[in-house]
Amino acid sequence: MRTYPDFTWEWIIQSCGQKCNQLQHGQEFDTLPDRIQNYILSARGIITIIPKLREHSQLDKLVPMKSLMYLRWFPSKTREICLDYDENKGEYRLAILAMQGIEIETIIEQKIVTIDTAADEVYALITQLRDD
Repeated sequence: MRTYPDFTWEWIIQSCGQKCNQLQHGQEFDTLPDRIQNYILSARGIITIIPKLREHSQLDKLVPMKSLMYLRWFPSKTREICLDYDENKGEYRLAILAMQGIEIETIIEQKIVTIDTAADEVYALITQLRDD
């Protein structure tokens, strides 16, 4: 399982919060363009789910990479687990991606998870797909 020591849960929360502040520039949320509102909502979704992910005793130690507004785990050389928040639907998406080097080949599986089931679902996939 590849991990990235430069990423911490605290840094991910801070990074998402800073991005929200930068994009909002002190403006009222409702006055922002839709794409900016969506990005901020996505970041807020990531911030909201992190405490739930950290409650899982095993997952707390497996800090994901944050890329844009995705949380990414790499349980093997050929698989990636990706969790994001769909701001338009108000739901979390969990996906297993096939990788070839650093390129994403295809989505193997994708499903909707709740904030309460996401940690167990992510950890189950990590356990299933690990190659170490």
